[in-house]
Amino acid sequence: MVKHLYFQLLCLVLPLIIFGQQVEISVATEYAGNNMSDLKKMNEDAISQSPFETKVVNDFPAWFVFRASVAIVLYEHFKVGVVYNHSSTGSRVSSADYSGKYKFDILARGNSVGLLLGYKVFRYKKLDVQFNAIIGAMLSSCSFNEDLQVYGLQNSDALSMKSASLCINPEVGLNYWFGILGAGVFGGYQYDFGGTLNVSGQKTTLSTNWSGFRVGISVSLKFPG
Repeated sequence: MVKHLYFQLLCLVLPLIIFGQQVEISVATEYAGNNMSDLKKMNEDAISQSPFETKVVNDFPAWFVFRASVAIVLYEHFKVGVVYNHSSTGSRVSSADYSGKYKFDILARGNSVGLLLGYKVFRYKKLDVQFNAIIGAMLSSCSFNEDLQVYGLQNSDALSMKSASLCINPEVGLNYWFGILGAGVFGGYQYDFGGTLNVSGQKTTLSTNWSGFRVGISVSLKFPG
């Protein structure tokens, strides 16, 4: 699905590049929150059903996101392009005493490709204030690893699941230009409509949800058309 979406977006942007429009390439890092309500509930259930005392060490904390985009600037105020995001987060439920130790880890990763739409609200000297909207498809993978060690005996289980969802990310940013080089800050909120996790094509009752506030910094290069 993501490959098909990427091909469609490339077909949209490529003619604009060929016809000499201004190109803007950007890389960014974001600090992003994650909803993950279903997986958090799973950790709560694991604690309540455990025959021994356990606790949550990490519970899908906010973490860093990598982002890269290529956009075409139209009529000085508008831009359209392709954006890629890589996200990750995770959790751990654990316990340890003289008899042994237990841990239950969940690692979630997300990769998305989407359409970037931007509008420059106004410019003051070399400072741009802009509004962006990103609409994309998120492919997520979750690995579940459970490990129990008691009196020298060990039992481990592992399982992997995947999901696909639609994400919309409105944001506001400031970008200061040093010639063709730009440095920026931005903030926004990502709405993830949720993707049902499945194992070998079989749906489960769990879903991923990457919704949350995001703030970040970016570096951009602008190439005249």
